[in-house]
Amino acid sequence: MAGASSDGEMNYWPGFVDALANLVLALVFVVVIFTLALAVIASQVTKRAASAATEAAKSAAAAQLEADKGQAAELLKEIDALKSTLIEKDKLLNLQASSSVREAPAPESKSVAASSADLTINFEPGAYQIAGDALAGLDTLMKAKGSNPGSKTFEIVAYPGAGGFSAEKRSAYYRLVNMRNLLIERGVPAANIKTRTAIDNVLPTLQGQVRLNVKGK
Repeated sequence: MAGASSDGEMNYWPGFVDALANLVLALVFVVVIFTLALAVIASQVTKRAASAATEAAKSAAAAQLEADKGQAAELLKEIDALKSTLIEKDKLLNLQASSSVREAPAPESKSVAASSADLTINFEPGAYQIAGDALAGLDTLMKAKGSNPGSKTFEIVAYPGAGGFSAEKRSAYYRLVNMRNLLIERGVPAANIKTRTAIDNVLPTLQGQVRLNVKGK
């Protein structure tokens, strides 16, 4: 608002200052409103972005879970297939083992031989039964060692023959088990019987033999 000076001239500065102040106040008001609007908009945008990110993460997690379930199902199928294959192979191996045992030629011991052992029995390739003079030799040895086998230690060592390694190793095991059973039938405690199958560096003179040593008084 203009005013008059003492000399009668008009002074426009008060009105100019009022107008400028009103303009500044209006600008400040507009800036405050604009700032508040930006803050509200930014908050809404942040919330929407967070919500969209959460939904995307949930979708990705669900998709990954479904993929994992599919992979797990495939793995279970593969495991079942492997189990079936192993079962079939095991049946086949058992069948082959049974066939080889049934087809063993003349499964009896060949003879009793003198050696450093208390009793040595020689076997033909594939044979595993102990009979004849070998069984008689075992009975003679048991009588010679006295009537108290529980006080002695019986050590059985079986040597595979010169045939196929797997077949002769299996035959040596059968021979060892048969000898052990014969000792148990004659009153020897199972705890007093030690068994061993020698398969490394078997000398030709030991091939196909079962040796029995008796220790103790």
